[in-house]
Amino acid sequence: SDCPPVTECYTPSRVYRHDKYLRRPTWLSTVRSIAQRHVATHRRHSSTRSAQQHRIVVHIRRGDVNPHSHPERYLPNSYYLEHIQKYRRNTSEVIIFSEAVSHERFDAFLSLGYDLRLDTLTQEVWQHAIDCDVFIMSMSSFSYVPATLSRATVVVYHPFWHAPLDGWVVASPQPKPPPHAPAPHPPAPHPPPDRAFSAKKKRPA
Repeated sequence: SDCPPVTECYTPSRVYRHDKYLRRPTWLSTVRSIAQRHVATHRRHSSTRSAQQHRIVVHIRRGDVNPHSHPERYLPNSYYLEHIQKYRRNTSEVIIFSEAVSHERFDAFLSLGYDLRLDTLTQEVWQHAIDCDVFIMSMSSFSYVPATLSRATVVVYHPFWHAPLDGWVVASPQPKPPPHAPAPHPPAPHPPPDRAFSAKKKRPA
């Protein structure tokens, strides 16, 4: 077979450029199985969360992505809030991953009781994105990799340079912000300790 070994192919430096492998059901099923078994094992040993609890995970790409510097990649808070509300249940756990440097503040998410985690390790973000029921992506390769591996029954995708997989929910394209958008706000303060995960800053994708 010309399909490369999972451990060699599924790395950020190669998989982003090899979308053809994601169109092969057998290969995709294999790597998903490996990733999901690993994450399930981690959950059993490190968390009290039940596998039956409904979980929504959101990745919001911020940092250097804002209406001023990268308007073509920026999705406003309202976009994520709308899609969370669409899939949220009364008992849903909602976890937001983003970066402290943000054009918009995160007060709207905190006011709704969502679990906001800023500048977390890549491993933390991807484990949650793979082990969830609903994953709401940003326009980012950092979102795309765990989305392809996720057990989520709903993956919300906004069109960008990576094509969606079959079965993903393709959101309507957001209008571009005005050309003279204001410069970003200063870094948003971290939320209270009980809603933040303190870790080293991940590398932007």
